[in-house]
Amino acid sequence: MIQLHAFVDESARSGYLVCAAVLASNNQTDLRKALKRLCARGQSRIHMTNESPSRRREILSSLGDLGLQTTVYETALNRHTSQRTARDLCLAYMAQDFGRCRSQAHRP
Repeated sequence: MIQLHAFVDESARSGYLVCAAVLASNNQTDLRKALKRLCARGQSRIHMTNESPSRRREILSSLGDLGLQTTVYETALNRHTSQRTARDLCLAYMAQDFGRCRSQAHRP
């Protein structure tokens, strides 16, 4: 049986963004090793805020080779939409999409 694993990060600036990377695999070990290799010396994790533009491109290119399905959810922040509401909307859409992915992964 294929397992799905989602890795999620969020950011709030001019809008609210949630990025979800979904891995359909029974083995996360290879992915975790690949991500660890992408960490610079002294880093325990990758965080794009701390990376230069060229390093960001390198990381994104490498992530593209790992077989992850990625989706970015965005909601505008304005006087009618609070950060909490925007986050809830993004997470609701993400959960809906993840449910669809799970259904498709379990079909024969």
